[in-house]
Amino acid sequence: MFAALIAFAWASAAFAMFAPRAARADDGALGPRVAASNPPTATDAPPPLPSQENATADLDALREDDGGGFRVERVDFATAFFYQSGHGLQSQAGPIDGRGSERAWIIEPMALMRLRQSDEVVHDIVFTADIVSAASPDSLDAVAHASEYNESFTGEVTTTIQTSKEFSFGARYGAHAEEPLRSVTAGPILTFHLFDDNTVFTASATVIADGFDDLRIDGHDRGFLSRTTFSGNFAWSQILSATTLFSLSLGVTEQWGTLQQTWNSVIQYRAPNTDAPSVIRTGEKFPVTRNRNALEAHLAQHIPATHTTVKGRYRFYFDENDVMAHTTEVEVDQYIVPWLFLTARYRFHVQPANDFWVPYIVGPPKTAEEPRTSDSDLEAFTARELGFKLNLVREKAPAAFRDADSFTLGFTHYFRSNDLTVDMVIAGYGRSF
Repeated sequence: MFAALIAFAWASAAFAMFAPRAARADDGALGPRVAASNPPTATDAPPPLPSQENATADLDALREDDGGGFRVERVDFATAFFYQSGHGLQSQAGPIDGRGSERAWIIEPMALMRLRQSDEVVHDIVFTADIVSAASPDSLDAVAHASEYNESFTGEVTTTIQTSKEFSFGARYGAHAEEPLRSVTAGPILTFHLFDDNTVFTASATVIADGFDDLRIDGHDRGFLSRTTFSGNFAWSQILSATTLFSLSLGVTEQWGTLQQTWNSVIQYRAPNTDAPSVIRTGEKFPVTRNRNALEAHLAQHIPATHTTVKGRYRFYFDENDVMAHTTEVEVDQYIVPWLFLTARYRFHVQPANDFWVPYIVGPPKTAEEPRTSDSDLEAFTARELGFKLNLVREKAPAAFRDADSFTLGFTHYFRSNDLTVDMVIAGYGRSF
C-alpha cells in the first residue's frame, strides 16, 4: 500500500516541513517508497537572507570554552498526524476487479538533537517512530483487509567535522526497522565553503541496504529478499545579493535487487469458459535494476520593506522507465513581528505513467519476469499540496517574553487526480542550550 514504507531514510539537508512523507511518493520516488527528509524543527523558518546556516561561522566564536567533552546544543521534538483516504488498483481491500481502499492514518513522533563534541565536530542525531494503520503488509491483512497496524523506528546520525572555514567533511549513517523491512544507511559528505561562505559546494553519496520478507499477495512469507540503493548528490548554493539566495542540485540514483512491493497486486482476466475464476489477482513485477535522476533549483528572495521571504522551487525528474515528472513549489514567509511569522506553501506535481504500468492484464504474463504494476503511485496523475505553518521563535522576542525555545504548528492538505487525499497536522517544540 501507498503508506507502507513511510520514513525509510533521512537526508542531512534542511527539512521542508510541509512535505508529508505519506504524500510525497509521487515526487520522483517511483516504485518502492524511499523517503528522504529530515523531521521538522520548531525553528524551520528562514531568517532574513542571506543565511546558509552552516558550520562556517568563526570557529573561535562557536564556543568560548570547549569544556573537554560533549554538550547538547539544541533539541527539537515534533509530532505529526496523517490521515490518508483514496483507492488504488494495487490494493486488495476492495472489489477483485477494481480499486481497493488506501485508507490509512499515521502518528509520527520525531526528535532531533544537535550534540557538539568539540569546536570542530558536531553530531546531528535524528530519531523517528511511525505507527501506521492500513499500510501494514502483514501476512494476514495484506489479503484479508488493509487496516491492521505497523510500527517502524529510524535512527540516524550525521557527523560533521569542520577542519577549516573553507572545508568540512562528514558521514551520514543509520538504521531503520519495521515489519517486514530492515535497512542500514551510510555515506560520506564533503562541503566546500568559498568566498566568505557566499558560495558553497556539497558532494555526498549514500548506500542503502534493504532486507525484507517476501510477503506475497496470497499472504505467505516466501523467505528473504534484498535490494541496494546508491545515490550520488551534488549541490551548489550561491548568495547573489544581500537578499537573494540561489541553489542548484543534481541527484543520481541506481537500484538493484527486488524493487517491487511484493504484496502489491495486478488484476488478471483469464480466458472465459473455464472452471477457474475469470478474474484473479497476480503479483506485480519490476525490472531488477533502475536508474533515477533529479535536477532541482531553488530561488529565495527576501523583501525587507514588507518583511517577506518568497521562495520558488522547480524539480525535474526522469528515469529509465520513461517517466519525466515536473514539480513546482512556491513558499511565502510573512513576518508579523521578528519572533512570529506565518508560512504559506503551494506545490504542484505532474507525471505520466511509467512504461510498464497497466490497469490489468489479460491472460498469463508472457514471461515470469515481464514487468507489470498497477500501483497508483506509478500511474499518470497530477498532485497539489497546500499548507500553512505558524512559527513562534521566543529567542527573538522582547525581553519580557524571551526564552531559548520555539514552537511550530502546521497543517497541510494534499490531493491528487487518481483518488488520493492526505491531511497532515504537525506540532513542534525546540530549545537551544
